Amino acid sequence: LYVGCAGGMDVNVTFKYKEQALEGKFAAYKVTVKGLKGGHSGIQIGTQRANANKLLFRVLRALTAQMDVKIASVDGGGLRNAIPREAVAVVLVKAADVAEVKSIAKQYEAVFVAEYAGIEDSIAVSVVDAAVAPVMPADVANRLMAAVVACPDGVEKMSMAMEGLVQTSNNLARVVSDGKRVKLQ
Repeated sequence: LYVGCAGGMDVNVTFKYKEQALEGKFAAYKVTVKGLKGGHSGIQIGTQRANANKLLFRVLRALTAQMDVKIASVDGGGLRNAIPREAVAVVLVKAADVAEVKSIAKQYEAVFVAEYAGIEDSIAVSVVDAAVAPVMPADVANRLMAAVVACPDGVEKMSMAMEGLVQTSNNLARVVSDGKRVKLQ
């Protein structure tokens, strides 16, 4: 008896760029979203677990709305068919904005904990020192943030024929940069 399959389609998106060195006094910080359960994107997708990539980019968008933030690198998710448990970005900000960066990160941690109460038990958003590095151009970083935030994630449609069966879903499994391009899967 064949009931179903977690088959699907892979979509790969690439943003190419040339790194830029920053002028002026910037401090580097690693912003991390971690502590999520993750899981297989064809099996656990129906549990409404959080996606670390989506959460991280919500934090990055909030930071850029409040201050001058440059993205040096991103690395979220591990496998193309897994819900990401952790995502990290190295950002550069002016030294005077460091306290605000940490405050916004903690505010978003509280928002995420409330949003995923009963689903995710250990969501954490941290900000720690990092090494200063070249950054993505602002236009690439802005397009990347807009794309990740707008990307559908999770269950789109349940089966009408079989109760509790996910029919269509999306998972932003990987977002990773290498200094020349950002790849999304």
